[in-house]
Amino acid sequence: MWTETDAEAARISALCDEDFHAELERRFGLHLGDIALAGPRRAYPLGLFIARSFVAERIALVGDAAHVIHPIAGQGLNMGLRDVAALAEAIVDAARLGLDIGGADVLDRYQRWRRFDTMAMGVATDGLNRLFSNRSDVLRLARDIGLGVVERLPMVKDFFIREAAGITGDVPKLLKGEALYTVNTLVDALNLCSLRAQLPFGLYDLDRVEPPIVLRRGTPGESYEGIRKAAVHVEGRPVLVDARGPFGNPTSDSARTMITTACRRALVIVYAPGRFPPARLQSVLDETTATLTRWSGGSECARQVLP
Repeated sequence: MWTETDAEAARISALCDEDFHAELERRFGLHLGDIALAGPRRAYPLGLFIARSFVAERIALVGDAAHVIHPIAGQGLNMGLRDVAALAEAIVDAARLGLDIGGADVLDRYQRWRRFDTMAMGVATDGLNRLFSNRSDVLRLARDIGLGVVERLPMVKDFFIREAAGITGDVPKLLKGEALYTVNTLVDALNLCSLRAQLPFGLYDLDRVEPPIVLRRGTPGESYEGIRKAAVHVEGRPVLVDARGPFGNPTSDSARTMITTACRRALVIVYAPGRFPPARLQSVLDETTATLTRWSGGSECARQVLP
């Protein structure tokens, strides 16, 4: 990338290949070896352009379609990657909640997330370009002093590095190396049932459970591996146990029996206190069956109420 003033860019672009090659070597030097022209040269005007809106009806703009900035330190690419990561997260979150992924609310969330950051970075890169291309001796002195101060203050320098890398503020999960939420309708539908009933529910892949299944009090030192967490200790607490050991309780399911997209048979447990009205419990079970069938398909195979 070679940036010049408009007049100088026009002069250089008009040079013949031999003179252009000589000008290129004079400007860049031969520190990395001889320079060879591999294709035709092209010149593009540089400037700051930001779309009035990043979204329209079922349309979202990302990358250079949404903004064009001066190519300082590859910030245009970084901004485009943040756009894609933010839009992907907004879409996945909407799908997880059963919302229209192209709906206005989803697209507005993406625009609110990205527009301020885009404007801030666009103004910053445009300002830096004007500062470093200005021939004023006063501005040059102020610039050199400012760079010297930043170089001597590690905390300030680290702040600018983090800003340039796009790892400050509300950073999308993908840019932090985190996975997006897995959309699993069965899990989300059962969470809805639990909220409605105000009762703890358990959900397990039945093909990963080895009968017999027993609900008992946890023994001293008993535990199991939780989902995305360390050991879940169940000593003295209600716990579900199969032939391989404990795998669930009213507050935490196990990694061994967790629901994945490969699940074909599920075991649903409703943990209700002994004083819970029997008629109300049957109503909760009926509502749970209806909700899971509606959103996840399948059918109820068996039902049992244990005292």
